[in-house]
Amino acid sequence: MNVEIVAENAKKGDYNSILQLKQLASEFNHYADRVLESIYFDGNKNHAVGTIYLREGITEVKDKEFRGCKKLEEIILPESLISIGNCSFENCTHLTKIKLPESLISIGLLAFDYCNKLENITYYKRTENILKSCFGWKWSKLQKNVIY
Repeated sequence: MNVEIVAENAKKGDYNSILQLKQLASEFNHYADRVLESIYFDGNKNHAVGTIYLREGITEVKDKEFRGCKKLEEIILPESLISIGNCSFENCTHLTKIKLPESLISIGLLAFDYCNKLENITYYKRTENILKSCFGWKWSKLQKNVIY
């Protein structure tokens, strides 16, 4: 298997190539993880598997954009992100952690509703007030990493 070809196909959104890279990552952690870091979400939520990276320059996650991505475990948001829409990550049942960028100004209602495995959130202190409304009851159960 040619890792570069598989990585290029994964970047184009080939679901089987993404799965092959995930397998490689478990076998060759130090190398495949670096390859996986270069894969960006292509807009097809069926391809949102494991960890995805939104490219720098994206300023918003639209309403319901990742809603129902049941295989999504972690999302890396760019520092350019300003807004997360309503229900953006609703029902992402395997999402376990998220780091919110300092640039974030608004988070929509129920943005993380039914993210039952979400346990860890990293955020900047100034965004704490807008976070409580999008997590509801789950807020008190989250492990919070606050950046001052």
